[in-house]
Amino acid sequence: MSDDRFDLTGFGADEDFDSFLDSIRRDLGEPERPRRAPSAGTVVIDAETKPAEPEPEQPIQTAEAVRQPERVRRPEQVQEPEPVPVRRPRERIKPAEPETKPRRRAEQEPVRRQPVRPKAEPEESRLPVRQTEKKPQKRREPEIRWEPPAEEDEEKHGLSGFGKAMLVYCIVLIIAVAAALAVFWKYLEAYEFTRPERVMEQFEQMADEKYWQTAIDSAFTVTPTEFETKSALENELCLDLIRNGGMSYVADEAYTDAAPVYLVSVGGTELCRVYLSPQLGGEAGFGLEYKSIDKVELLADFINPEPRTLSITAPADATVTVNGITVSESYISSEAPDASCLPELEQNAAELLRRYDIPGIYGTVEIGASSADGEVLTAESSDENGAVFALAEGTLSYTVYAPEGAVVSINGVELDESYLTGETVTASFLAGLESYGTAPELVAWQVDGLHLEPEVTVTAADGSELGAPYAQDGVTACLPASDAELEAAQKEYSEGFFKLYAAFESNLNDKIDTNYYNMINYLYGTLPLTSRLGSEYIARTPAGGVTDTGYDSYELTNFVYYGENCYGCNVSLYEDGEQTGGCIIIFTRINAKWYPAEVVEYSF
Repeated sequence: MSDDRFDLTGFGADEDFDSFLDSIRRDLGEPERPRRAPSAGTVVIDAETKPAEPEPEQPIQTAEAVRQPERVRRPEQVQEPEPVPVRRPRERIKPAEPETKPRRRAEQEPVRRQPVRPKAEPEESRLPVRQTEKKPQKRREPEIRWEPPAEEDEEKHGLSGFGKAMLVYCIVLIIAVAAALAVFWKYLEAYEFTRPERVMEQFEQMADEKYWQTAIDSAFTVTPTEFETKSALENELCLDLIRNGGMSYVADEAYTDAAPVYLVSVGGTELCRVYLSPQLGGEAGFGLEYKSIDKVELLADFINPEPRTLSITAPADATVTVNGITVSESYISSEAPDASCLPELEQNAAELLRRYDIPGIYGTVEIGASSADGEVLTAESSDENGAVFALAEGTLSYTVYAPEGAVVSINGVELDESYLTGETVTASFLAGLESYGTAPELVAWQVDGLHLEPEVTVTAADGSELGAPYAQDGVTACLPASDAELEAAQKEYSEGFFKLYAAFESNLNDKIDTNYYNMINYLYGTLPLTSRLGSEYIARTPAGGVTDTGYDSYELTNFVYYGENCYGCNVSLYEDGEQTGGCIIIFTRINAKWYPAEVVEYSF
């Protein structure tokens, strides 16, 4: 630091800055640098150093006011001796309370030794002194002081008695805490290994499929029917459930801390109860004991499930199978079958179906059915409790002719307009008699897919019943309702003729002559019926017809006018209460008398 490049003396505006530099040199161990003599023309004022009082701030002067003082003629410079600096004693820096104002250095340091004045020279030899104006004192910033910290006492002292006691105490405390932690860790380990939940976790890992199969084989008490096997039931009801379901367990109602009991479930189905007990010689310390499985009890609902009964409805002529095995007639039920699979128009035809009830079924079964001709039938509905197979479409078709506006019902079910064919026919019983009357027009109703002969009911548009149906070209036809007045006037006459006609056609008592001449009074020579009966009489071979069948009763209905001089009636023949056939007799009026003009026979 003796290099002149770092000599900053003279740069300060006052002595404080020089003193600050000197203190730095002292701290660094360098000798103080002697002060330089003031430059020529500078007056050195010897005075005691006093604390400088702060001067009031001076207003800022303009450039014209701050001008160089008048230059005095510079005399020749005289070399003056340098002043000897005064060395101050070094002070320690002690912490002091902060002051509101920084203390000036003049207040802190002792008065410096006055520099040595040079000897006075005669006034003749003195040079004129350059007059300098006093510079305005700058506002000073807080003084920044730096002094090295106090030297540390390098002397090392040993531990006192209290320190040694504290050290021993800490060591003992650490050892005690470590021992307590070790004991606590051992307790936690024993507690964990003696918990019953740990035994159940081991049970889950141990109970594999082989374990369960052995347990189920010895406990399964189901007695299967001919449609199932025991091994298949064990596999489906028990093993498949264990394979596909996740095992879970909960504390049972009988659970106690001394004897834990857990209820094990698989896929929501309760499987077994697991009983735990203390292990023999299994003390784990701290009053804890190891536990082990005492027994595993399979639940009755799992190893002996409730059987169910299969109910199968199928066509009466169908073959029914369960798991590929044909169901015998011994399983036919006496209860009515499910009629939901019957056709709409044959809801009362329960004889078309057959119901099978098969008890003692446990597992899932496959139900099948086939028709009489081997066609596989499709189940209308099926579930775990049975199936219903629909009838195959029937082969019977039925057509009904009825007056327009009539209401037609099949087996009690009223037909809607979708059954109308749009066909209109004329009754054929007036063929050849068009000059006497006009046959009624009838509309056709068509019904297909029936299995049995239907029960047909036809009523007039006003709700009144029509007469008994007759058959025309194999089709059932219904005539308008009977005229009550006409029926009252002509029923007896018409019935008399029918009796004689039936006796002749059936050759009653083999008296063809008697039978023919008995009805001759009813015949008129030019009518078709008279010609036909005369030809049969000549040939001695009555036609027979429906009147020659074994009917046991008859009924005359449907007395209807077909013209002013024509009417007809329907004769229905019954055997054991069922209509087997009949005939329609057409009468014409000639010369104010009614004669039978034609008899049209039909049969069902």
